[in-house]
Amino acid sequence: MDTETTKKIMGLAFKSVREELGISHSTLAERAGVGVSCLRHFEQGTRNIKLKTLFALMHGLRIPMETVFNAMEKALKNPEEWLAEYELRASQGNQEKFSK
Repeated sequence: MDTETTKKIMGLAFKSVREELGISHSTLAERAGVGVSCLRHFEQGTRNIKLKTLFALMHGLRIPMETVFNAMEKALKNPEEWLAEYELRASQGNQEKFSK
């Protein structure tokens, strides 16, 4: 797997954990002491992230870091399958938003 795909999958796995917790970009960025744009770029996989920043973001989620690492590991083991499942969940979530 190339570096760009790895960054994308790790970012999306992190995003899925954040969304499951119901934490907004702005809340997490504030808790972690980082900019919202930094968080968004990480979740989109468009920029590299420093390890220090990653740990700050994980700490800001207020859950065990192991939970985030496990989500990333699961996603990286079979990225195509995980990405298909992620996109399905995302589209179902969007359908629920628009049907309300």
